[in-house]
Amino acid sequence: MSKAEMSKAEMSRDKMSRPNMSRASRRRVAALAVAALAPSALLASIGVAGAGAAPSPRATGSPITIGASISETGPLASFGTDQKAAYGLAIDQVNAAGGLLVGRVRHKVNLVLLDNQSSPTTASQQVRDLVLKDGAVALLGAGTPPITVPEALAADQLKVPYLTTNTPTGAFDAGNKSGWKFSWDMFFSEPEQAHGIIAAV
Repeated sequence: MSKAEMSKAEMSRDKMSRPNMSRASRRRVAALAVAALAPSALLASIGVAGAGAAPSPRATGSPITIGASISETGPLASFGTDQKAAYGLAIDQVNAAGGLLVGRVRHKVNLVLLDNQSSPTTASQQVRDLVLKDGAVALLGAGTPPITVPEALAADQLKVPYLTTNTPTGAFDAGNKSGWKFSWDMFFSEPEQAHGIIAAV
């Protein structure tokens, strides 16, 4: 096969491997991806091992709490619906595998979800409540910069790990000019989003 034919074949495979997803479908994929990675990523940042990590546990400890302020109602409810399902599924899978390891002790994970009603002010306060009242040691985010940036700012002030998605990375980075220390955004940049939309048309 010539180089031109090989290049054409590779382009065809690439085109076939990229489904023409709707915006809602992309949101669901993003939420599921973060949910799948979140327990290990968040708890690794505070020195907790993942569900399948060695060594074998000697005992079972008290539950570890992870919190999330999501938009279950209001104009951003479509994000919250997907995230509630995805986060819940991920935690169920972790607990079904026996929980997470802290040293040699295995802990089940308790997920606390609050509805911020698509309000930035409520979201910021709920992040504080999740940490200070519910004892959350790590936080999962909501969707869109107006909600995730206030949440991340609160998490950084509290020095508690925060992981979010559905927020273009440029907008997220702009939300804290001094740089994020305890907050991470697992999403695309604005140019990457634009490229993906054009490619899907």
